[in-house]
Amino acid sequence: MANAVSQLMLVDNDADRQALSRFERGRHAITVDRLSNMLDRIPATYQEYLRVMVPEPNASFEDFMGLRERILYGTAGRVRLRMLADRYRARFDETHEEWLEHRAIILAASPSAHRTSEEGQRLRGFLRAHGAWSHYEFALFTYGLTTVLNLDDVEPMWSGLIQPFDVQTRLGYQSQRRQIGALLMVAQLSFADGRLPLMKKALDAVRTIPALAGGPYEELRLQGLRALYMIHSPEMSTAAGRERLRAVIELCDFVQAKAVAKRLRVELAASLAEAE
Repeated sequence: MANAVSQLMLVDNDADRQALSRFERGRHAITVDRLSNMLDRIPATYQEYLRVMVPEPNASFEDFMGLRERILYGTAGRVRLRMLADRYRARFDETHEEWLEHRAIILAASPSAHRTSEEGQRLRGFLRAHGAWSHYEFALFTYGLTTVLNLDDVEPMWSGLIQPFDVQTRLGYQSQRRQIGALLMVAQLSFADGRLPLMKKALDAVRTIPALAGGPYEELRLQGLRALYMIHSPEMSTAAGRERLRAVIELCDFVQAKAVAKRLRVELAASLAEAE
């Protein structure tokens, strides 16, 4: 079978050409059959899928979704992915194995301009019905907040968002790291939407997590968002919030992951300029 990526790719810039060249080389060449087999082999996680598809050690779930949308979406690509989604959904109807529903939701996702209310309803229903979240549910939730979910969906899913994890286990560590990212995203989107009570609720939830599995970058995000809350909340000190925000901005220079820290520094500096 011809390489599926070769068939579906619409190359329109150098970055996409470079991405395509990675797919074309050796073990990174992906056919639709191989894609299906890979999905079957890894029911509980997407990390191995990422390692094969995107040779980037720091790739995140969001990176994967972005690359997938850039490379596999064209008219033919959407048709092929819908066919795969239908295949998984039919198997889920027969076996009721939850991971098949995971795959159907992800594969059926549409580009932003073509998203449907049905996709949002399926994702809401799945997350609300799934009591014990793992890192995969947190990744689905975070992806959903940037696409088909909104802040009104947070409260019905709150119990899943704040459940405790044993970070001594690998799965617990991964799940808590995703949990921190999801709560910080809720706080950030709540701030942008002017919903300060929800922002505070999310930040307080992160503060109660015993071990910050996310590391220094997540800690800086947390402190930066807390400073922004202090600046804009009528119950807090605006001056103290500005001072805290300046300190967080300076600390960004000492984070090892310079690229993400620089991005955070720029975002926080812009927020500080608006507040002054």
